[in-house]
Amino acid sequence: NGSAPSLATVPAAAKNTTAAVIKTFNEATWDAVKRNPEYKVMTFRIRDVKASQYIRLRGTNLPPSVPFETDADGNPLPDVWTNATAVSFQSTSQSGSEFPAGHFLRIPCTVAGTNLPDNGTTYSDVAIDGCPNHLPVKGGVKQSAYDVAAWADLWLYSNPIFIEVRGSTKVAGVE
Repeated sequence: NGSAPSLATVPAAAKNTTAAVIKTFNEATWDAVKRNPEYKVMTFRIRDVKASQYIRLRGTNLPPSVPFETDADGNPLPDVWTNATAVSFQSTSQSGSEFPAGHFLRIPCTVAGTNLPDNGTTYSDVAIDGCPNHLPVKGGVKQSAYDVAAWADLWLYSNPIFIEVRGSTKVAGVE
């Protein structure tokens, strides 16, 4: 069908359309632990809980609206923009569309460095200070892919934290 994957193509049973971001934390909204300021504390009180439910924690090192990385609400975008291999999208209306390797690359890596080990060289403790040699090139420009893309956008997701309210739906496994 010629388009990148989106949540519009995900079946309703496989996504939670009621999920919402209810609190965002950053260095301006967390507190340092007095005994060890390296550790940070974030506090959020959920008020007026009337029904059993669950919450999840999600975090990233990226703000909202980073091109090809996050949308305006801070949600992650598909990694297809850093995929240097061929991509095949399947559709119910047709057998699928194949896109050649590098077709979707959109994030340039233009930092020139002085410590760029040759491809195949075992990494040492000296920091790489520019775009690695092994990145794919599109239109004469190195593109972020592979390990550079993997470390550029870090995400964490918690397991669900269940909240059971007496007299409401019982949460399985809670004694």
